[in-house]
Amino acid sequence: AEGTKHLKPDLEVACPAEVDGAPAVLVLGSGSTPRRMRGALVRRVDDGFPVEAAELGPLYERVAGLLGLPMDRLNLEGASRHGDTVRWFNRGNLAAGVPSASVDVPLGDLVDAVLGRRDGGSIPVVRPRVYALGEVEGVGLAVTDAIALPDGRVLLSAAAEDSPNAVDDGPVVATALAWVDDEEVVAVAPIPAVEGHVHKVEGLALRRVDGGEVHLLAVVDDDDPGTPSTAIDLRVQLT
Repeated sequence: AEGTKHLKPDLEVACPAEVDGAPAVLVLGSGSTPRRMRGALVRRVDDGFPVEAAELGPLYERVAGLLGLPMDRLNLEGASRHGDTVRWFNRGNLAAGVPSASVDVPLGDLVDAVLGRRDGGSIPVVRPRVYALGEVEGVGLAVTDAIALPDGRVLLSAAAEDSPNAVDDGPVVATALAWVDDEEVVAVAPIPAVEGHVHKVEGLALRRVDGGEVHLLAVVDDDDPGTPSTAIDLRVQLT
């Protein structure tokens, strides 16, 4: 309402990483505007948490090019870590003809780019994948986050949000989880409404896997600055 949305860094990805053997968190912007093409590393040093950030515009241009997208259609909203590789997911928007998709990027190269040790535009971007997640009430489901399972397959959160582009919000008619094996969508299950309200799940964290049951923490963005974010415990039975 105050006209400040163009300043938003829109840090949509948080991924565990390492810096010189020490644990860190890599965070990445969505890329849908120049302000959102930055990466940052958060480390724990003694009792503090120093943050280092870098502009990564050339890397985002490489991702958009591999996915065949103009820069204003790029909306990188989630990632899963697979060993030394980050699988980076573009949300997509079926109303605009953009499917959900992903690319693979070396984690170490991302860390080095944020630390200024290499040029972001030289980072390899490979293995484009496209995901057909279906529709709800005529609105396409689009990926909002991802988590890698121990067997290498992926659980995606997805939202059916009636929005014309990658930046503007719209009404969310449904949310779901999708179980994905490479590009194959194995199964899609709706996330139940909470007290009659459809929550837009935008973040996933893996708590544990007990046999075929996966325990997740899901974080919600209700697109309302007056509403606190909701955290939801989810249990998913894989069959």
